[in-house]
Amino acid sequence: MSTRANTNRQVRQRKLNPKQGLRIIRESDIEEQADDDVQKHLHHVETGVEKGEEIEYHLQAIINASNAAALGAKIKTSYIPTPEAVRVKGLKYDELYPRVFKEPATYIRFSSTVEDCIGVPYCMNDEDAEFLARLNDGKEVDGRDRKDKLSQCSEDTFEEVMNFFEETSARLQPFANVDSAPLPTLDELERSMEEGISADAYQYLKPIYKYWIVRKGSRPLMPTIKVRVLDTAAEADDADPYVCFRRREVRQTRKTRGRDAQVVEKLKKLRLELEQARSLVSLVVDRERLNKENLEVSHRVFEQRKQLKEVKVAKGITGDKGDDEELLVNQKPAGKPKARQDSAQQRPTTIRIRSVGERTAPDVDLPLLEDWRAEAEAFVNNTIENRKEQHAKWNQHWVDDTKYPITPPLEEPDPMLKWAQLPPEGFQYPTPPPSL
Repeated sequence: MSTRANTNRQVRQRKLNPKQGLRIIRESDIEEQADDDVQKHLHHVETGVEKGEEIEYHLQAIINASNAAALGAKIKTSYIPTPEAVRVKGLKYDELYPRVFKEPATYIRFSSTVEDCIGVPYCMNDEDAEFLARLNDGKEVDGRDRKDKLSQCSEDTFEEVMNFFEETSARLQPFANVDSAPLPTLDELERSMEEGISADAYQYLKPIYKYWIVRKGSRPLMPTIKVRVLDTAAEADDADPYVCFRRREVRQTRKTRGRDAQVVEKLKKLRLELEQARSLVSLVVDRERLNKENLEVSHRVFEQRKQLKEVKVAKGITGDKGDDEELLVNQKPAGKPKARQDSAQQRPTTIRIRSVGERTAPDVDLPLLEDWRAEAEAFVNNTIENRKEQHAKWNQHWVDDTKYPITPPLEEPDPMLKWAQLPPEGFQYPTPPPSL
């Protein structure tokens, strides 16, 4: 049972496939292994190499020694032999590795951040420049003369000191601008110094601290951008609208064969487009090179013509037209005149068409407009009469009751309305009271 459990624990479960046969392992084929309790106490060593390289002799010796030491056995420590490093004497590295920098064809890539490359993030303003000028003149913040004489403070040193004050105070008192907490003293800032500053900046801490206290107040001097905390477990900044530069939630795409095929096709298409762009650029370079060669040839021809003109002027030689300016400019060759043909051969056979003005007058007089209107009116009247006769034939032996409106018949009078009910016998109308 322990062997089966150990085997099931080591073999990864896979889905059954009806097209792939399964291997049948009999009891005699299973190797004898230690019990589960012993296997639990064994220390599994992470070799850090591939499984195919774990069969190396020295590595197997170290693994076995580690397992035996986990069980309590005393075994001599094993190690993988490595060659020792020996310092070579009399070797000239500068000759073997000359320090010659060659500009690469591609961009130089490095892993430094933008903040590491721009230097100190604090930037001086006009008020800082005025204080720095007074400081270099030996004045304090209040205008009094300083007792200690220091060298000239540069702008980079001033920005380094101010940046140190701002970052350290923000780390010690992150909510000072809200709670109006007192500013840290110079001793507290020096004790909380995490990264060292230059020696030139350290000697200006005290005079610049007084100016920083006056200008600081309860607000930060460097504008900051609120960014999301790198702690992915805390989601407290998700609802904060003032957080900038949020991390995008990149969804891991599922790798399938179809997806791999699409990626390969896109890479092929990109490679083809880049090759076409490169060929176009190379053709443009060839065109510009030919244009340059043409310009150089034209310049040489012009110089030679100029020299020829100077020689002709010196010798008094003139051209056919008496003008030598045509030597400096390319002249178009005169076209050869075409030979004239005979008048009989030159004129082709044509067909003469009678023009509009040569038409003869018609034999028949044109109809008048009144005749056209009379004929149209007679045709309309004839059509109406034919339609009336046809309609009368259709309505023959039929009575048209639609000419008059349909009204409901009159109601008959009720004979009972002329009679009234007689009073019953013994009924008398009430008599008036007797008069006095």
